[in-house]
Amino acid sequence: MSISISFDDKNARGRMKKQRVTPWNSNNVSDFPGTRVREGSTIGGYIFIVLGLIWLIPSLVALYSYVAKIIPPFVLAADTPFIVFSIVFSVGFLLTGLHFLRFREVITIENERVVYEKESLFGQKYWQEPLKNFQGVLQRTEYRSGGKNSPSYTLYIVELCHPDSKKTLLLHESRDDHDFRKTWEAYSRTLKVPALVKEGERIIKRAVEDLDKSIKELAEEGKIDISFDPAQAPPVGVVATVEKDALKMMLPNAPFKASNLVGISVFLLFPMVFIYIGFFLEDASIAFGIMGSIFLLVVVFSFIWKAIAKEVLWVSSKEVRFFYETPWGERPGSALKTKQVEAVRVGKRVDDRINRNGLLIISDELQLKVGEGLTDETLEWLKQCVLAVITRK
Repeated sequence: MSISISFDDKNARGRMKKQRVTPWNSNNVSDFPGTRVREGSTIGGYIFIVLGLIWLIPSLVALYSYVAKIIPPFVLAADTPFIVFSIVFSVGFLLTGLHFLRFREVITIENERVVYEKESLFGQKYWQEPLKNFQGVLQRTEYRSGGKNSPSYTLYIVELCHPDSKKTLLLHESRDDHDFRKTWEAYSRTLKVPALVKEGERIIKRAVEDLDKSIKELAEEGKIDISFDPAQAPPVGVVATVEKDALKMMLPNAPFKASNLVGISVFLLFPMVFIYIGFFLEDASIAFGIMGSIFLLVVVFSFIWKAIAKEVLWVSSKEVRFFYETPWGERPGSALKTKQVEAVRVGKRVDDRINRNGLLIISDELQLKVGEGLTDETLEWLKQCVLAVITRK
């Protein structure tokens, strides 16, 4: 038995009543349409109320003693700050406990509308909205710091977005990115609203009927705007060569920024401290110096690799490949069949912790990111170029 909202007519205010409904588990697409109910903790509410009374009763006794002139005023004056603090603190606990006991939120998503009702100590809130008024289903991530004793983590979130942010609803939240894109598409398909994704400051909409279509299919239907001029010279640093029916683009390193100097200094300083301790301080273990030397070699090698290994994007009408080209030949990378590619955009991957854009080539199974840290102009040129080659007949 669970709680839902019933209506006498379309304009009637919702009344909560007990009835059988399909439960809405926010991590299960198959539960829609249905209802989700959130309630405050009864045990937590009573605990807060008891703690509040424990603090409040002695303070009220002290005040009564003063009013009844049982104790001298100068005695109470010395304890006034403590008594005031105790009253404020205890009232806060009492209000929190009552809020826990009173809080109840019911969200019902039906075939054509969303109904929301919340009751708390601070009043009631109610609204209903046609599903067609929602912008769509948005996928996004949030990086959370775990604190002192817990590791940090990323939350993978799917939301039903409304122009009024107060009406935006959480559909899915997980620390696991397994099938995240498929889950996002499944919510869009089930609720019959567009799938949304951020590209910079823009929101890109994908219609429900286009969710499983490749870039090629969308281009054939005229749903993709490709503004690539083959006569335009590649951006500075990009070396483009034609290999039969494919285009090979060697990408430059990301521009150096002053902020990079701080990170480089930290990476170099850390092993140097260990080397100094291990090799130059008396009575210190030489193991510190050895560990510092190994770490320094790793850091130096990473800088050398960055300088000599060039990112290469190879694109044809049938396949997209990404690999590194070195003086010793090609290093393995990733590949996608163009019939699997559903989107090409500039931005960050959903699991990125580094706030740097790149060119994303996306399928249901893989998000390929290249050119991380390049200028937006370069990335936009690469995007239009890739789209032009993939959709070429």
